[in-house]
Amino acid sequence: MKVFFRSILFFSLLWGGCLNGQEIFLGGTEFILAREKSGSQREIQTFYPYGEKERTWEQRIEVHYYPDLRQPRRVVMTVLERLRKMYPDLTYKFLPKPESDRAGISYLVSTEGETEVRLEFILYVQQPDVTGLIAYRFTYRSRGPDARYARTLFRGKWDYYERAFIETQWPESLEDRSRVSAPGIFAMGASEFGESMDDVVPVESRSLTVRLPEGRTLEVDKGFLEKHGVTARIPFFYFSVPKNTENLFIEYQKQGVPEVLKLSLAGPDMQLVENLRVFPFLLPNASGNARLWESSGKLRRKIEEEYLNGWDDVRVFEPFLTIVGPSQAFVCLASFADKEGNRMFARFTLIMPPVGERAILVFSQVDPRFASVKRLEDLESGGVMAGVAHSIRFLNPVRRIVDEPVVEPTVTIPPAESTETFQLPYDFDRKP
Repeated sequence: MKVFFRSILFFSLLWGGCLNGQEIFLGGTEFILAREKSGSQREIQTFYPYGEKERTWEQRIEVHYYPDLRQPRRVVMTVLERLRKMYPDLTYKFLPKPESDRAGISYLVSTEGETEVRLEFILYVQQPDVTGLIAYRFTYRSRGPDARYARTLFRGKWDYYERAFIETQWPESLEDRSRVSAPGIFAMGASEFGESMDDVVPVESRSLTVRLPEGRTLEVDKGFLEKHGVTARIPFFYFSVPKNTENLFIEYQKQGVPEVLKLSLAGPDMQLVENLRVFPFLLPNASGNARLWESSGKLRRKIEEEYLNGWDDVRVFEPFLTIVGPSQAFVCLASFADKEGNRMFARFTLIMPPVGERAILVFSQVDPRFASVKRLEDLESGGVMAGVAHSIRFLNPVRRIVDEPVVEPTVTIPPAESTETFQLPYDFDRKP
């Protein structure tokens, strides 16, 4: 059987082509064959994303061939029994729509001390004309001192990854294994087969349902900027604020601070609950998928190096692509600690116009001790300021501000909060 398997592997390399025979494209991500291992009871092929190292990988695909196994459902139950013995606090789900020739399971496990957390999906399939079972396994892993926070995020995105795994068109035979793809679930702008990954780079996409505030609409146009002495170069926009929310304050740009405005929501005892800052953001001079990829990378770098500079124990997660109104936007979650060690949550929303290089970056901060948002993953769509951020619309998305040279300011937000605030008025002059 081992000879038969290796013969199939050899011909699959020829069938898939010399360039693609040792690659798997999963949702636009290129996985490269890293190693093969043979045994008397199974064959294993392991793939890692292009550029990742075997010791430090975050995502992995394994293709297992078990010549002596039968009955996928029974195998899944055996796997579950072993997992329960190894991990008493195991969290698991059976993959939906099991059939006589296939069954699967997904589970979330962590090591003692939560220094490593894994979200795994396994599908056992009885393929036609193949004796035994083939198992397809996808693993998403986080390691290190921040792994316990990844566990919470993995739990919140479990259904998302499950749908991606299920909708993947896994090969029906080993000859087709270089043609695995998922239709835009893991990535936005996934590449076609044979297309260079240098030309088309995947960006994770997610659909968010955010409750918009029911209140007044405020316009930030030329008159608004001049009235309040704001000199930042930013596309004109409007947004909504909750009308009946007490203790909502507004500040405008001050000298040396590039933010256009700041909203702060205080609790009954005037403790800060949430705040929101609006900044200009200069997008990379690129288009298409390159614009998305470069914008995502730049956003994360600026968060780590500038926007959260001065805070302690900063942890920034990968940005994902979503939609804010008619505009594409990136959302990036982060957390940090203040000087007393209190953990704070942050949500960065980068709203991009369809053309031009000037975008709007909204930085919202939440104190989970006082806010309704108690978990970081809930900040994806929850919180008062998240709703305000998603209410932002460009007044004229096509217009580009080019009358002054483009100079990108260096942004550093000091940890100390300003005490000069103004009660939010609702009598702004605005267009109907």
